[in-house]
Amino acid sequence: MPPPIESLIVNCKREEPFSPGCIDKSLK
Repeated sequence: MPPPIESLIVNCKREEPFSPGCIDKSLK
């Protein structure tokens, strides 16, 4: 199973804060 969306957002903020996928998940 994939990790929770919250974990993905945290990882994105740490590794790629301006990643389009991260911004999209944060908005949704």
